[in-house]
Amino acid sequence: MIPFLFIIYSSVLVFSLLFLVFFFYTIKSYKQKGSIPTIYIYLMVFCNFVEIWMELCNDVMPVFLTKNSYDCDLKLVPMYVTLVDNLVYSYPLFLTILMVCERIYVLIFPFGRVFANKKLWWYCCRIATWTAIFVMTPFWKGCPVIFDYYSLTYVTECEHFVSFMILPLVRKTSRKHFQTEYLALSESTQRAIYYTRDSLVGLTCFFIYFVGTPAIRKIIFDRAFFVTTGRNKFKTVSVSAMI
Repeated sequence: MIPFLFIIYSSVLVFSLLFLVFFFYTIKSYKQKGSIPTIYIYLMVFCNFVEIWMELCNDVMPVFLTKNSYDCDLKLVPMYVTLVDNLVYSYPLFLTILMVCERIYVLIFPFGRVFANKKLWWYCCRIATWTAIFVMTPFWKGCPVIFDYYSLTYVTECEHFVSFMILPLVRKTSRKHFQTEYLALSESTQRAIYYTRDSLVGLTCFFIYFVGTPAIRKIIFDRAFFVTTGRNKFKTVSVSAMI
């Protein structure tokens, strides 16, 4: 059962990587970039791409190592991988606040320039800097969050309040209660839950842009049709600013 779950999970990650590559190529080659939120798309694709590679390091690479090698030879690797993983996972969450603010501003001031491209890049960089400080504070304070492959849990050596905010469950009591119940499950059930959760994270851009945004989906289909036949299928579409 566990090997089957691992194969399915690995296949999902590979599929998501391939989708991101083609999606990036599609947006990069799209001529009417002014009609779609390219800045947000580029940032989301980048974060999702790095997130998947971190999942491969956390979840796939240890399969080919002995437990001794994982515990000793690669002791520091999970710490840095988890740091990057938390960064690219948290940034889109904070970026959503900027997206909501832009939508509200556009509704009130349709012709305003507060969110012009150059200014928008500056806002995104400021949010990225703040996110990095937020995520790296526990690391600098000696309380890094580390993913343990064998227990499929995130652990920290000390109780820094930001560490709790980074973890999926914030409250200490709730987190301990969840971990106790989670570890009481069979290994196959634990991995099924973990792989399902991480698969959904890996498919973030796929769900947002392909499944949830019909206009973007048409652009992707048009590019795929053009690549295979050399002809365009859909007319130019306009997409309002979104994730």
